[in-house]
Amino acid sequence: MNAADDSLSAPIRWALSILRALPAAMPGKLRIARRLLRSVRGATALTTRQGLRLWVPDVREPIAVQLAANGEYEGANARLLGRWLQDGGDFIDVGANIGSIALPVLRLAAVRHALLIEPEPLLAELLTRNLSEAKISNAQIKQCLCGETNSLNNPFWAAPLDHFGAGARGAQFHSTPATLPMRSLDSLVEELKLTQVRAIKVDVEGYEREVFEGAKHLLATQRPNILFEFMDWAEVRRDDKDVGGSQRVLLEADYAIFTRDDWLKRKKPISKPKVFGSFDFVAFPREKCDPHHTTKSNS
Repeated sequence: MNAADDSLSAPIRWALSILRALPAAMPGKLRIARRLLRSVRGATALTTRQGLRLWVPDVREPIAVQLAANGEYEGANARLLGRWLQDGGDFIDVGANIGSIALPVLRLAAVRHALLIEPEPLLAELLTRNLSEAKISNAQIKQCLCGETNSLNNPFWAAPLDHFGAGARGAQFHSTPATLPMRSLDSLVEELKLTQVRAIKVDVEGYEREVFEGAKHLLATQRPNILFEFMDWAEVRRDDKDVGGSQRVLLEADYAIFTRDDWLKRKKPISKPKVFGSFDFVAFPREKCDPHHTTKSNS
């Protein structure tokens, strides 16, 4: 840990530094981190392995626990996006949260410009703070929903602080929804003049389909690589129960889709949408794939 983590006591910082030295896959590691942090409440700064200082709204949420225990959150995904952007270009993160993936990417790669979309006001505020403290100036935040069209007053169910990464367009947590504006990716790309979009990351708790439906021009013209999440339980709770819809939209846009693990093992892409399980998917324009169904240069 870093001495700058002044929101944590010295004994907790010391214990977490020892914990981080242990293998990430060690059984019980995250449970130990939760016990170490059990007395901490409120906004807290955690320092990553890269030295980024990230403010989280609550240390009980899984993103914060992984940052505390391992010094990174979904580090493999951040490094993969960094590889896709190593030669520059524009980056879009839909569902940026506090920046736990986007900020490491912006440190790893020579990104020309980044668009970070986060609908929840508290998370957008912390994302702004994290970018400012990291002195990252090539990113712009849009505090809105990202979907199939441009509209006002769309329902959004925010998550409680101990689940701060789980806000969604679907009803949850027995709470009253807020109303937020929605923008399509196509309209935002045009507004910000993003002409070199090389990579997109999408994590919007089961509403990825709408993001891709609102990005059809971008997908057809700039042909970026895509990293997106699929969770069957999140899509089952949609009003239309359209499980696998995000994959279908990309297949119709002539993208090859792989689970991230299958792609790394050079296995074949999916032939039809998966409807059971939870996966990180990577998607590439078909023209980037060779006859053996792997992406050229695996990049």
